[in-house]
Amino acid sequence: MEDPRMIEGTLSKWTNVMKGWPYRWFVLDANAGLFSYYTSKEKMSKGVRRGCVRLRGAVLGIDHEDEATFTITALDGKTFHFQVRSSLKQLRSVNDVYLHQIQNNYVYEIDQY
Repeated sequence: MEDPRMIEGTLSKWTNVMKGWPYRWFVLDANAGLFSYYTSKEKMSKGVRRGCVRLRGAVLGIDHEDEATFTITALDGKTFHFQVRSSLKQLRSVNDVYLHQIQNNYVYEIDQY
């Protein structure tokens, strides 16, 4: 049986001015409080993680002018920028699932901008 607190899928993650918003494969493990990312689903299958965001005590930033974008600022102060690149219907669905799990389980505060 699939764990509803484990969500996987693609999002774009802001990297830098040169690389912009590359796609990453994300795994949200609400049980562990980790939002892990990989360069591809294949890398995830091999256990080659690119990085992760620890969600306990994080601040979730929701951009109401750009429904595709949200941020997570970890306890160490590092801010991660994420973007959904899909149709508006998919965008709302994916964003709602990720944000709901993150917000309800680990986020300390929600910053709306």
